[in-house]
Amino acid sequence: GRFVIYDRANKPVFKLDTLEGSREPWTTVYDFAGRKGITAPGGRSKPKFTHDLTGDGTLDVLIGQYSGGDHCCTVATIVELGKESAKVLGRVGGLDGLPFEGVELRKIDKDPSWEIIAHQPYRTLCGGHEDAADVLSVYGYVNGQWSEQTSKHTEYLRTLLRQNLQKWGREKDRSLQLLQTIAAEYALLGEREQGKRQFAMSLPALLPMLREKGVDVNACLEDATGLLDRLNSVVK
Repeated sequence: GRFVIYDRANKPVFKLDTLEGSREPWTTVYDFAGRKGITAPGGRSKPKFTHDLTGDGTLDVLIGQYSGGDHCCTVATIVELGKESAKVLGRVGGLDGLPFEGVELRKIDKDPSWEIIAHQPYRTLCGGHEDAADVLSVYGYVNGQWSEQTSKHTEYLRTLLRQNLQKWGREKDRSLQLLQTIAAEYALLGEREQGKRQFAMSLPALLPMLREKGVDVNACLEDATGLLDRLNSVVK
């Protein structure tokens, strides 16, 4: 298929080739009045498909495009709607699942623009997709474009880490997904060794579950360490 934006004179100003599924659309426009970007069926709120994301007074749309892959891959495209044209301001790729399962919009700092938080699962030999670390990237509007700005938001990352450490402190909330996420958050903060220690010291609490699933604990440790090394190199 093809996603097209027309101007008021009915002329196409933006085109995007799409691939669609048989049951639900694989190309979706973010509904800012919906639930996590998706219009709620029978909802009372009128859908809102445009928003000033950059803070410059111009409306934008966020288009999610799913490729049809298994646990992969959605691209979110930010398009600025001018009076006579539509301009792509940036793209966020590698998102997991259908639009907009891995996208979160937040205002992290006092800047007038919003931030786009991209959640991406990183799987290791420790478990399946449901156990994957939730690794986030922060995209911000800088110099007229949306680009990855994760390293500039360390305080936000540290707040998330503190929250997850508190959650790990509650035995009922412990999970492999949470532990791998905590370790990854340390790596994103440039504290790889602390992440490795946290993972190695906390893993024994999950040994019964790992053995039940037939996981090789040594392979799990080695692969999780490799993930932290990769994330740490990205930060640098």
